Amino acid sequence: MTARRRRTAGARIVTLVVVVVAVALALTVLVLRQLMLRDLDARIDRSLVQETMELNEFVASNGPAEGETSEAFARRMLTSYLETNVTDAGESLIAVQNGEAFLQSRQAPADLTSLVARFDGLTEPQFTDETSAAGGVRILVQPLIVDGRQAGALVVSSFVDAEYRRVDSTIREAAAVALAALLVSSGLAWFVVRRMMRPVGLLAGMARDITEHDLSKRLPVQGTDEIASLIESFNRMLDRLEQALDSQRQFLDDAGHELRTPLTVVRGHLELADDPEKLAASRDVLVGEVDRMSRLVEDLILLAKSEEFDFLRHEPVDVDDFMRDLLPRLERIGPQQWQLVSTQPGIVSADPERLTQAMLNLAANAARHSEDDSTIAVGAAFERDGLSLWVRDNGEGIAHDDLERIFERFGRARNQQRPGGRAGLGLAIVEAIADAHGGRVEVTSRLGAGSTFTIWIPMEPLPETEDAFDQTVTAELEPATDGFGGDTDPAGSRLASGPTGDTSELPAVPGTGSGEGSARTWVGS
Repeated sequence: MTARRRRTAGARIVTLVVVVVAVALALTVLVLRQLMLRDLDARIDRSLVQETMELNEFVASNGPAEGETSEAFARRMLTSYLETNVTDAGESLIAVQNGEAFLQSRQAPADLTSLVARFDGLTEPQFTDETSAAGGVRILVQPLIVDGRQAGALVVSSFVDAEYRRVDSTIREAAAVALAALLVSSGLAWFVVRRMMRPVGLLAGMARDITEHDLSKRLPVQGTDEIASLIESFNRMLDRLEQALDSQRQFLDDAGHELRTPLTVVRGHLELADDPEKLAASRDVLVGEVDRMSRLVEDLILLAKSEEFDFLRHEPVDVDDFMRDLLPRLERIGPQQWQLVSTQPGIVSADPERLTQAMLNLAANAARHSEDDSTIAVGAAFERDGLSLWVRDNGEGIAHDDLERIFERFGRARNQQRPGGRAGLGLAIVEAIADAHGGRVEVTSRLGAGSTFTIWIPMEPLPETEDAFDQTVTAELEPATDGFGGDTDPAGSRLASGPTGDTSELPAVPGTGSGEGSARTWVGS
């Protein structure tokens, strides 16, 4: 079916080309015929007028003799003119007086001479077309006016059938040439279309042969035309499909591995269910493994929903209130000392629930890889035409080669394989939330010195409501106020006066601290 459609497409293109060329050639031939006929009629009329002009000049150069009547003078002029004039082939001159032909330059058809009675009394030259035994005739009647009335007339006739036959012969030759041109153009069109459709056919054949088990085939790109662009786009699509399938296989392998471990634990404990004492002792383990599987399934569902258009529910978010409400929730994550070291007042359009989820994931990740007595700092700032939310710790840090890997699903840094953590989806969820906001996730890290994760989201126009207008402030227009009872630095950053801790060893926020160590900027795809 596909091959037949492809051949039909090529045949349709050739048919269209042939029809267009045929119509163009037919119109050309028809227009040429009309132009030739128009030129022929104009030439015949000029020839007839030339005869009458010569007659007028002849009459003007010869006046009537003394006592000669007007009829005699006209008869003498017409007779002398016809006797001295040599007519062209296909022409005839007839001298007429009193409605009767009395002299003609050559034998004219009888039915033509019988028409001259109609021209008696004319005072102005007159063209007319007639049909005679010799065919079509173009006639010009030139009256001789003496003393205000017709004294005679000269009927100039041109037999046009022979001329028309020559025009028709020329048109037939032109039509034969047009037909030959049509046949040649049809052959060329078929040849060109076959060459053009050949890559498309190869493309379709390769698409039929491709399976999910082999996406390695590629078509060579030749030329720079639209077909080459199509093949190049198709090859890039195969690259993306191959990468997506590889990621899917890896994802399924990792998900299967992550689920297999808790399922094995659950099965092992259930096999001991016959012993009530062992079953009671295993209860907490079973509940923990079920909770672990539930979290994994919830994270997978969240990542799937992140690609839907209604993943976010945008609303005006007061950054100052958001960070203030976030801090108590962070303190429940781990025993570390949590500090809100920087924030700024202002309004941003975002989904507060998703941002809270992303910040909790970053905080949980920092707590897992930091000592219990360490300090973890969080903050917010308006910068680079957007809002930056960051979490920094002085824990293990991340190797430069692992900075991209940690954002992959089920990906972990090689030096961060602590048991009891999540399945490796936390940072993937953070990236998905940032990407849904049109932003990105950035990380700055140094082994043994800690890491700083930053969520940057762009500023979006807010609804033009009175409340939003009254609350909208920016870091440049309004200095920060202290909402926690702490000091405010000259730059407008609020320093929290909560639990004290040593923050001198915390890695600097990107753009504000030292440039040492490895840094990576992840832009959500």
